[in-house]
Amino acid sequence: MAMQSIKFFVSPAFLLHKTILLVLIISNGLGTIYGYEWYSGQLAATARDHANILLIFVPDSPTASLFFTIVLISFWLRVRKGNGDNVSPLHKLYHKQRKQGVGFHLRSWIEALALITMIKYGTWAVLMIIGGAMQGNDLNWQDYMLLTSHSAMAVEVMLYARFMQYRTIHIVLAAIWTLSNDILDYSLSIFPYLPRPLNDDVFVVQWITIGLSLLCIGLAFMFMLQRREIGSKKAV
Repeated sequence: MAMQSIKFFVSPAFLLHKTILLVLIISNGLGTIYGYEWYSGQLAATARDHANILLIFVPDSPTASLFFTIVLISFWLRVRKGNGDNVSPLHKLYHKQRKQGVGFHLRSWIEALALITMIKYGTWAVLMIIGGAMQGNDLNWQDYMLLTSHSAMAVEVMLYARFMQYRTIHIVLAAIWTLSNDILDYSLSIFPYLPRPLNDDVFVVQWITIGLSLLCIGLAFMFMLQRREIGSKKAV
């Protein structure tokens, strides 16, 4: 019974339901707004000390959730357009080929960015909070809220990875963005503020961050190959 419930909640019928998509769009959209507000102090400091172009690389998690919100809106619009009822069959969103124009490549690039950065920064934040706590940082309600929300970031984007249609070129472009962000963060010290006990461990944090980037890029390739395999079986 429990297994059947789990299968339903991860099924296309549930995940691609218009109401579920709308709830996730609203929750991720509000989280994005909150995240940019949370970074407001660091954005102001960066604007004061660095070129304004670097501002786009400062708010990591909210930018990741912004990418994912755009992906969810794209899904919702396609489900709404393609099906009169509230449920979109898997093949309508999953296997249908889109025209490979500018719109296709832009959407696919955002999908790859969303997948890589949502997993990366969701995991990164959890590791930093736990790492700070292990070195004596006291956790408050906001830390527990961030642990919950960032864990959800990584989980939810992986649930929707099978519906994305990005290709290798889009992963490569997303990887360039992600790794450039890492280089700028730690060469110019514009990385997200850390728990105080971790301020002496920036070198370690830097390599954990880069390692997460590479891992998430690898996961993006893995999800793409799984999607192709399933698509091939469906075509037989």
